[in-house]
Amino acid sequence: MNNVCNWWAGLFYGVVPNSYAISHNKIHHAYSNGLLDVHTNWDLDRTKPFSFLLYIPRFAGYWMSISPIWYFYKGVEKTERRFLRGLIFGVLYHVAAAALVAYLVDLRFMFLYFLLPMPEAIVFLGGVSYIWHAFIDPNDYDNYYVSSMTIVNGRENMWNEDYHVEHHFAAHLHWTEFPEHYSKNEENFRQKRATIFTDTEEGELFFLLITKSWDKMAAKFVDLSNSMSLQEKKELLIQRLSHTVEVSA
Repeated sequence: MNNVCNWWAGLFYGVVPNSYAISHNKIHHAYSNGLLDVHTNWDLDRTKPFSFLLYIPRFAGYWMSISPIWYFYKGVEKTERRFLRGLIFGVLYHVAAAALVAYLVDLRFMFLYFLLPMPEAIVFLGGVSYIWHAFIDPNDYDNYYVSSMTIVNGRENMWNEDYHVEHHFAAHLHWTEFPEHYSKNEENFRQKRATIFTDTEEGELFFLLITKSWDKMAAKFVDLSNSMSLQEKKELLIQRLSHTVEVSA
């Protein structure tokens, strides 16, 4: 099923074959939006709506395999060259498929049903990626309880991805085990003052971020210590969103 989606059905949803499978797993999950991630947002002030517009070209480069190809071309390790070959093959396959669709049907069909879905996917999934890792602990960049958002009692919890700490840092577990893992480790979340929201979903949180609706966002923030006022929650969220880190070239 994964191959069918990656090499056929996904083509009509803006997917470049091998891009997500390799880039997401071998780069994004390796650095979890940190400084070496090719689509990090750490250097952008996420409290400013314009920052998302600056992020979109970065995410587009990742989604279309451009920046991952460059990443693997530089070759952190020689063994990673096989990922480079896989990405290049995926891009060539995508171009060939587009040409075949244009030849068998016509250019208009190819544009509407093959090319147009790509910018749609980039904006939509770029927004999802942007909000999942929009928060930074200014005092501890390795605090992934803060930098990977968690949503409990979420409205749209696909494959338990709302447990995004588990998604990144307990990837050895089956997705059905994420809620139990969260419950067993809730004390760690409390001690690390994790970024947790409730009764929401990433689309709504992204909207609250872009519209700077801090009071509404703070109202959905979960303080496991039960010691923070609404104003304190708001200030904490803004602090985590506004903190930036310089990304070297």
